[in-house]
Amino acid sequence: CATISASPFGGRSVAQEAVNFANWYSYYSTRTLMAKSSASIAFGELKENYRVGFDTIHQRNTYNIPVGTDGGLFRNTNRSDWFSALFGATASGGTPLLSTLDRAGQYYSDSSATGPWGPGTGTAQTSCRPSFAILTTDGYWNSDSSDLGNEDGTDGSTITGAAGESYTYIATTPYKDNNSTTLADVAMHYWKTDLRPDLKNDVKASTDDPAFWQHMVTFGIAIGMAGTLDPTSDLPALT
Repeated sequence: CATISASPFGGRSVAQEAVNFANWYSYYSTRTLMAKSSASIAFGELKENYRVGFDTIHQRNTYNIPVGTDGGLFRNTNRSDWFSALFGATASGGTPLLSTLDRAGQYYSDSSATGPWGPGTGTAQTSCRPSFAILTTDGYWNSDSSDLGNEDGTDGSTITGAAGESYTYIATTPYKDNNSTTLADVAMHYWKTDLRPDLKNDVKASTDDPAFWQHMVTFGIAIGMAGTLDPTSDLPALT
């Protein structure tokens, strides 16, 4: 008769599997570790010509864009300080995502020299700079509220660009709904609103993002959460 021998570790030795387990335990055994490890890998690839800040939902380890140091570029001490804020963050308490995203939008509305458009003031600030918020969560929001209302279900104001073009957000599917006080409402408010009406509207628009005014684009990353829309049928095709 034939004897079949198989490794319980897929061809890896016990020593190799022990290293795999140690790596998993050190970097991915909890949701907080997984979020930090994933973020560190992603932002480790980011080039130095970006400007990056950091915050948590309970405002622990807040690290605003260091515009006064090296123009806020993501390099040298700006880069190491950002990673220190990331790895030093702790997790506990509720999930106030609405006020967190609203705080990010208000931050991008700051016109001061220490704000995200600094270190200059007024027309000395770079008007064409795009702005993003990446919101990461392990669950749905709770213990929170918003005064913005049904922003995705309400038409926006007409905004005029530097070249004379104009745009008006018209509430339509798949963006509008019949609900108020949702993350989508907060995200839509800071997208369809000109956050810096004192600057010329010359942000580079695209097919996927037609906004040419100073606005915030929100990306949401959830661990194990499912939405109500089917991306294959409910969302517009991206090019």
